[in-house]
Amino acid sequence: MEAKEFDQTLLGLLLAIIGFLLLWIPDIDILGGILVLVGALLIFLGRRGFGERHRRSVGAGVALILIGLVGTFVAAVIYAISIVAAAVMPGVTIAQIGAQISSDFTFLEAATATLGILTVIGEILLVYQLADRRARQILWAGLVAQIATSVVVIVIVLPAVSSAISQATSTGTLNLAPITALETKAQLVELVGAVPAVLLAWGYYRTRKAIIHRDEPSAQNPPSPA
Repeated sequence: MEAKEFDQTLLGLLLAIIGFLLLWIPDIDILGGILVLVGALLIFLGRRGFGERHRRSVGAGVALILIGLVGTFVAAVIYAISIVAAAVMPGVTIAQIGAQISSDFTFLEAATATLGILTVIGEILLVYQLADRRARQILWAGLVAQIATSVVVIVIVLPAVSSAISQATSTGTLNLAPITALETKAQLVELVGAVPAVLLAWGYYRTRKAIIHRDEPSAQNPPSPA
């Protein structure tokens, strides 16, 4: 194993750990996402130093993460275009715009929730071949937590948002009070969303520690000459 690949992987894991812990904090969650992406890139660059299985797993993980990111961006663009198109349509009422926003928001959140699950699977695959049994259990628990978060969004948040938008636009004038009242539910989702992020950070931490101590499973499967 080359020292460069070893160091890239360790640094990538460290940045991802910090990023996961920042992801659920309002206002700096974007920084957390950037750190996770940079960490994933470094893990990808150092993948050849840990064997063929790890290299393939990292490749699959990066592919899923890219699908999640690109898919989320495309869904957001479609949502924005749909809302703008509805708003500039001649003769459209506020109530009709509200109905369009509600319908499109349901699509956006459902797509985001699904893509978020794919992204977490990708993040697990980035380190799965290096993780010990305990770390793998923690990572799978992170995936379960992410699925639970998606269920909370779809079952609790989406109906509440649709109802709030309907109430805000049903009188023909925009009333922001029902939307403002959603703040409590938004805080609940942020709290639930912290669970998978912390679990992933924990799994990555254990994996990084194992690599430092040369205790990773891939030690039994030395890198193929390339």
